[in-house]
Amino acid sequence: MVTAINTVFPNKLYKNLDNYINITVVDLFGNKINEGIVSVKINDTEIGTTTVKDGLASIKYKPIETGNYTINVNYTCDSGKYAHLNWIQNEEAEDPLDMFSLEQVNTTGILEYADAVASITMNPIVSCLNNVINVSSSITFNGNNVNGGRVVFKVNGKTLKDADGNIQYVKVVDGKAVIENVIVNSNWLRQNPTITTVYSGNGIILGSTYTDVMNITKAKAHIELEPQTAEEKSQITITAKITNEITNENSQTNNKVTGGRVIFKINGRTLKDSNNNVIYATVENGVASITYTIPSTLKSKEYNLSCVYGHKLYERSEGNTTLTVVKS
Repeated sequence: MVTAINTVFPNKLYKNLDNYINITVVDLFGNKINEGIVSVKINDTEIGTTTVKDGLASIKYKPIETGNYTINVNYTCDSGKYAHLNWIQNEEAEDPLDMFSLEQVNTTGILEYADAVASITMNPIVSCLNNVINVSSSITFNGNNVNGGRVVFKVNGKTLKDADGNIQYVKVVDGKAVIENVIVNSNWLRQNPTITTVYSGNGIILGSTYTDVMNITKAKAHIELEPQTAEEKSQITITAKITNEITNENSQTNNKVTGGRVIFKINGRTLKDSNNNVIYATVENGVASITYTIPSTLKSKEYNLSCVYGHKLYERSEGNTTLTVVKS
C-alpha cells in the first residue's frame, strides 16, 4: 500500500553558524515515518543526504551569505510505500483513484536569513550595602553556551570599574561572564536599582543587552556591649562596639563602622544630660562611648542597658546587656 506523506522544515538560517535543518517526515495522519532517505538542496546545490529515523531527518548547513535561501527537500524510499498525494480537480471522475495522483515527495520552500543574537540571563542579586558579591551572566544562543566577546556590567546606568577607575571588561568563556568581589556601595541603594549586562558579540553571535532589577537593602550593624557594674550615684563610661556585618559570598566578616551615632537606654528610657537633652555618641572606628552619672533614682539592682545605632545607610540596630547598680 502506498501512503501519502508530508515534510516539514524550519524557516530560518543563521549566518556563519552550523544550522541543523531538522526535517519532519510524517504520513497523512501525522504518523512518523521510519524509513527512506532525504536529500536536501540549498539554492540548487545539494548539501547532503540522510536517512529518516523516527520521523526525523537532520542536515547540517552553514550559510555564509546574507539573504534568503531556497530549500528543496526530496524523499525516496526503496519499499515504495510512501509518496506525495496530489489531489486532482476532476468532478467527472467516477473512480476515486482518478481524483488524485501519487508523486515523488519533493518540497520546495524559503529559508529566511536571521541574525544570531545572544540571549542573556543573570543570577538575581539580593544583597545589602557593603557586602562583597559576585556579578555574573550567562550568554547563550539557541540554548548553547557562547564563547568569545566581552561583557561590561552597569549598575544604575554606570559601568563597573576597578579600584584604579578602569572599566572592567570580562571575557565570555563557556557562556559565563563573572566579576568577583564587587562591593555593594551606597550608589546601589535606591528605588528599583538595576544591573545591566552589555555583551559585545564575538563576530558571529551579535551582541545584546539585558537589564534586571536588584534587591538592595541598607547595611546591617552589630552592637556589642559589655555588662557593667556601678555604685549608686557614681560616674561611669558606657562603651559600645559597632561593626558592619559583611557577607562575602559564602563567608562573613565584621568591619568597624565609622559614622552615625548611638543613644543608650536603661530599662527602655533614653539617657539624658543634666539639661534633659538626649545624650548622643558619634561612632568612630567602631566605637561609641559616653560618660554618665548614675542618678539617685537608680537603686541597687540589675537593669537592662541597651544601645541603639542610627545611620541613613544602615538598618536600625540595637544591642543589650546588663547594668548592675550596687550600694556605695
